[in-house]
Amino acid sequence: MLIRDAQRAVWALHQDLSPSVADAVGAWAADEGPLVHLDDPPVHAAQYRETLGGPVEAGPAFRFPGDLPQPAAVVCIDDSALLATHFGGGWEDILGEDRQPVMGIVRDKAASSVCFSARWGGAAAEAGVETAEADRGRELAPRVVAASAAAVREAGRVPLYSTSWTNPALRRVAAKLGLIPYAADWSIGGKL
Repeated sequence: MLIRDAQRAVWALHQDLSPSVADAVGAWAADEGPLVHLDDPPVHAAQYRETLGGPVEAGPAFRFPGDLPQPAAVVCIDDSALLATHFGGGWEDILGEDRQPVMGIVRDKAASSVCFSARWGGAAAEAGVETAEADRGRELAPRVVAASAAAVREAGRVPLYSTSWTNPALRRVAAKLGLIPYAADWSIGGKL
């Protein structure tokens, strides 16, 4: 994974990479330099693809403005049964302490849109958002994302948001909330 902003590039490599591959990829990453335009690919994109293979995920990363709208009818979700109807099972881990808060809009005893901490650390939490297919396009995602960001701030962390260049719906959420682009991420998976 490579993350670039206007000042620098930082990267992380999977621990299972061979030392020779890790050294080569690390040297290219160290040569990347800062981001000039938000949608610029990495300078060494071709070398990463050839060496690592696998799919590329890339997109903008955003920070939240100081003032966020206070959305109505968004609640903290702490019961995985509310998530099962539209989102299936496996939410027990997401409802764990590290991924909190999980904020959602509940209708007829089922969450129709939720925002949770998809990536988190001691200082920051990055939003992950899911909306039931039947409820997409109804402006629910911006409400749960805003509520989650406010709750993350209340917990003393920095709320962050990122998406893929191939996901216009989630980029529209960022625009609707007035999120501020600060970096671009680019990751690739594949050969070890």
